[in-house]
Amino acid sequence: MTEDEINFRRAEFQAFNDKAVEASASAIKGALIVNGGAAVAVLGFVSALLSKGVLPPGVTDALMFFAWGVALAVGSSALSYLTHLATMLQIDAILSGRSEKISNWIKPIIHFVSIGVFLLSIAAFVAGCLSVKASIDGAV
Repeated sequence: MTEDEINFRRAEFQAFNDKAVEASASAIKGALIVNGGAAVAVLGFVSALLSKGVLPPGVTDALMFFAWGVALAVGSSALSYLTHLATMLQIDAILSGRSEKISNWIKPIIHFVSIGVFLLSIAAFVAGCLSVKASIDGAV
């Protein structure tokens, strides 16, 4: 491979990496927004029902699912930051010519935990929606 081809591949990798980071950040923001918005909607729903003196069972459970979804999305964002920090430690070690064994095994662990926490945030949203549906169906 020529030096130009190597530079092209590096630039290509950097562009793909930047898009992957951007997409993951957007997904985490989306999870935060849908869970937060759902929590606000359920609070409005609860407020309207309480003014009528009625509160179907399970509505507060839904609110807790959405609250956990927000917390998990924030946790996923923090873990995403730690993944990028571990990546920078790996790159620094490569450039300085030293062996960075800790970040070599910590990075994938943090990365997969971050993905898992993100998926739990989405699962909390789905569980909250199902809980709202069950409480409305139970009230009818």
